[in-house]
Amino acid sequence: MKLKETVSMDVLKEFNFQMAENNSESGFQRYRKHYGVLLVTVCNCQLNKAIQITLNANSNEAIGGKRLVASIHQLNHDLCEMAERGYLDMQEASVKPQINDWDSQIKANNPFSFMMD
Repeated sequence: MKLKETVSMDVLKEFNFQMAENNSESGFQRYRKHYGVLLVTVCNCQLNKAIQITLNANSNEAIGGKRLVASIHQLNHDLCEMAERGYLDMQEASVKPQINDWDSQIKANNPFSFMMD
């Protein structure tokens, strides 16, 4: 997911993103926002305004008590608002979702299938 080419990076300020890096010579800009333990970064230039989500926590610590669900909910709210305003490039959304046939997957991967015949 990424911002549309025609959308300015400054729209991220509407969602309380902070500019973390700005190089006037190259035009590079990087915005970021913390959603609890999630860090969302948007860069222009080589990353083409792609929205990157990183778990900003020690991987050896337990995630319990970090309010991860609330962080995801707030991130989802902001992304939905961006989509409604037409800021996001939604090309990937045109791909049909895959329908899972759970019964056939369970049969195919059941280690005890020899007992079922």
